[in-house]
Amino acid sequence: MLPERAADDREPAADRRLPPRSGIVRHAGRDRAAEAARGGAAAGRPACGSAAGDPLVGRTEQGLHIERLIAEGGMGAVYAARRAATGEPVALKVLRRAHAGDPGIESRFAREVRLARRIDHPNVCPVLGEGRLDDGRPFFLMPLFEGVTLGEEVRRNGPLPIGRALALADQILAGLAAMHAAKVVHRDLQPGNILLIDEPGPGGGAGGPAGASTGAPTVKLIDLGFAHEPGVDTGDGVTPDSPGSLVGTLLFMSPEQAMRSRAITERSDLFAAALLIYYALSGKLPFRGRGDLDVLVAIVRSAPVPLRRERRDVPRVLDEVLSRALSKHPDDRFADASAMRAALAVAAARV
Repeated sequence: MLPERAADDREPAADRRLPPRSGIVRHAGRDRAAEAARGGAAAGRPACGSAAGDPLVGRTEQGLHIERLIAEGGMGAVYAARRAATGEPVALKVLRRAHAGDPGIESRFAREVRLARRIDHPNVCPVLGEGRLDDGRPFFLMPLFEGVTLGEEVRRNGPLPIGRALALADQILAGLAAMHAAKVVHRDLQPGNILLIDEPGPGGGAGGPAGASTGAPTVKLIDLGFAHEPGVDTGDGVTPDSPGSLVGTLLFMSPEQAMRSRAITERSDLFAAALLIYYALSGKLPFRGRGDLDVLVAIVRSAPVPLRRERRDVPRVLDEVLSRALSKHPDDRFADASAMRAALAVAAARV
């Protein structure tokens, strides 16, 4: 992992990531490998470290030939693999050896698979299968996608054109609507968990800006490692509808996540979605500070910096949509992802 750098107005720590704290809180850090591990990993991306000492690379287990290590995260490692019978490329996510036999971590890993299987939507990364390796560690399979994360895209090319950003936002909210309909709250929406696949996307369906018309790729929401079903024990040792658990990526938390003062619900994801849209359009975050703690205080106490202060070419109505989604109290945000998506479509029509 790379060392964290302080956030400032020129470059908020929007996609800088350090290892999780106690397996729950993620800091942001410039770890491209960790981004790749967020679900459908990008094909052709260099492995995050040497495969020389990895006993899985080169092996064939459970009908899968494991070719290379793509990424390692706090809980799992992701490998590029192929089905031995067909040659189909897949991404294999397996629990790290350090966590083998840990009932709490294994429960979280199993929950990620269980919740992902509930959702069938083109903007959410699917689970293709699951099982256990010869050493007993659980794994699951995903498509092996070719693409980059939103964080990588903005770092490489700067803020996105408005039409392209709104086409991506439409797909993010379409995927969130499907996720929430399945009673799943993501809890960790941040640029490293938004995968952009190199094929024109449909904008998530009818009613939103068309991805093909703006050259926008297809969005995949990835990494349900912190996802939960409201009211159900997450396996983290707490029930998420009661105060107490600090879960997610620090700079992309809603006020209720940061303060642990209210239940984390679907509207918490809408707050994070607004942060993603702001970041895609400006390369910055609307809450500023010299470090993570300052930003968290701003999230809880300060008004967001208007997007039009960063980009005069965005329509005023878009700023109004983001301001509503960034309301401190969940009840003041949009009722659901579909309502926020519809409001963004109105803003897109004025671009």
